[in-house]
Amino acid sequence: MAQVESSWPRSRPLIATLAAALHSIERGNSVLVVEHHLEVVRNADWIIDLGPEAAGGGGRIVAAGPPEEIASCPRSITGRYLAPLLAEGEEPLDGIARGSERL
Repeated sequence: MAQVESSWPRSRPLIATLAAALHSIERGNSVLVVEHHLEVVRNADWIIDLGPEAAGGGGRIVAAGPPEEIASCPRSITGRYLAPLLAEGEEPLDGIARGSERL
């Protein structure tokens, strides 16, 4: 299972559970996760960013693609928060499969 660090202690079990579920991708399965935690989003293979706002101001696809594409999309609020995290150069969560490569 992936090593998980978070500033919000209650999120650790959730992220660890998601990391375990994502390992099923290696077995050819698809996993759909609805999540706002940026570490989970950062490790996603593909993101569908809905918005541009919440409730009545949302519900439309703002951007879709790997995290790097979302981060570079000027319409994506998620991308604005994701870009600095990707720019930090930190390694993603250890042991999570992303696409065909192992992170």
